[in-house]
Amino acid sequence: MNFPSKVLTCDVLTGLVTKKSSNMFTRHCFRSLFKRGRFFESRWQNRLSTNLSVIAYVARIWRPWAAVRIVAALALAIGFTGYELLSDTPAGWGWLLAAAGAAWSMTGIVWQFLNLHRTHVFGSAASGRHDLSRDFFDHGSPDPVDGRLVLSEIEGGVSEIHDNGGDVIWGVVEGKRGNRNGYVFDNDVARALAAGGIAILPSPDGDQRTERDLMRRMSGLVRDFQAEGLGIRRRNSIRGGRSFFDAPKIRLSALRWDQKTGLSARIGRTSYFTSCLTNDLAAQQIKHGDRVIADRSEDMYPVSRPAGPGAALLLKRLADCPTMSNHVGSVVLALSREGYPVLSTQGGAAEVNKGKAVLSGSGSIDWADMDHSGARRDGRLDRAILYGMARELLEETRLIPQDSLRECDYALIRQQAAALRLAGLYRDLRRGGLPIFVGFGRIDQRMDRILEARPLHPDNCPFSSPAETRLLTDLPQAVISDAGQMIAYLERHLTDTARVQRDPSDQILILLQLLERSQVLRDHFDRAITAAPASADPAPGPARSLSRR
Repeated sequence: MNFPSKVLTCDVLTGLVTKKSSNMFTRHCFRSLFKRGRFFESRWQNRLSTNLSVIAYVARIWRPWAAVRIVAALALAIGFTGYELLSDTPAGWGWLLAAAGAAWSMTGIVWQFLNLHRTHVFGSAASGRHDLSRDFFDHGSPDPVDGRLVLSEIEGGVSEIHDNGGDVIWGVVEGKRGNRNGYVFDNDVARALAAGGIAILPSPDGDQRTERDLMRRMSGLVRDFQAEGLGIRRRNSIRGGRSFFDAPKIRLSALRWDQKTGLSARIGRTSYFTSCLTNDLAAQQIKHGDRVIADRSEDMYPVSRPAGPGAALLLKRLADCPTMSNHVGSVVLALSREGYPVLSTQGGAAEVNKGKAVLSGSGSIDWADMDHSGARRDGRLDRAILYGMARELLEETRLIPQDSLRECDYALIRQQAAALRLAGLYRDLRRGGLPIFVGFGRIDQRMDRILEARPLHPDNCPFSSPAETRLLTDLPQAVISDAGQMIAYLERHLTDTARVQRDPSDQILILLQLLERSQVLRDHFDRAITAAPASADPAPGPARSLSRR
């Protein structure tokens, strides 16, 4: 597999003839312009996109009948207008009813546009100053505070695929600024992935949207908490110049293993907003200054006390979390063709890990990845996960444009997915036990070409999303040939406060700790980087810095 060096010219990449270039460019720009779920550079565009996304979500999940009433009133207006126009004996009351129906529908549309994104619940006068807090994780006391859950109470979990507890690794990482996170890694799943992929189990629900069913299971107090949390996220995104938009995601409902058939999964359809209001919000509080306004962690967080009151909490397995969205997340640790680690810096507009060193390929798997990867056709979830990993990796390294809708970029993603290895699964405790798959592999490009391939927009299309990360170039580079060298590199350059100014994200810290503790994961890494295709380029030189200053 060899990626072409000129990533900006889509026809050169795929062998398309030149006369198709303008048609493809026009189609891409048109589709990008009307794609609501994307990031813009303009603050007013981000504000409009955020408000429209929240309005659509609230109307779909919490107020579905509002749209029905608007459509019914509009149909009534059209019906009576047609009656008056076509009737041989028109009556004046028909026009009055048509006008009433039109007024009702327009009033409903305007009301929804002006109010559905304003989801304040706890004290409307002060809601503009409420914020979300993560004291669940950052509190220094080892004991519960005011009856709330804290990270120190959780002491592991159980295997997703074995009933006897299984081989599970649990740990806590702490960043340089004191922010903490925990994880539960399933070695049993990592071993099963070494033997094969993940088959998709047939679901009695089919492909129906599951987020509405999830949200309906919540009690009234939790729904109020979620509504306020959504309003705070919307407000903070607008004030920070970020775009907060919804997107369909793949829900991982359960994992199973059979000696004959191997690893299989039950999936459903969820959304990013639903994950924010279930997984993320389960570990957050609503605060006004130092005062806690609302906390629903004990009602929402998916933990159990198998040994009775006072015992340590265990994270529930995915199959026992009916009120969690649990959309499939992913992280990819990638090397360039010659073996240099490819890391990035999170952009300043990001809500999470702002300015921190991150893995070049962290994100989530979109529902559309099921079709683009062929996973739905083949019944293989691993195909969708690897495709989503490759998409995030190529977007964040800017080898393809962000949110690209071009067929040639889909082809590049499929090529990159074939060079990645699905290695394991861990649950992110800071995000309510969100399942995150780990991948390893190479990008079949030399590092200098990766640095040069930095398009803000595909073919200068003005409607395409800008990249949200930048490649990290201020760290010394070294050729990595096995997992031990990768561990040493991350420890030397991203955990030594005396030499490094860049704060690592919790995902890097978790992956570093997992590589240190799991032999299965180290074996996956070694196989992934040795299975990459041989390069025809000259052998790489000695370690060097890739800074372009």
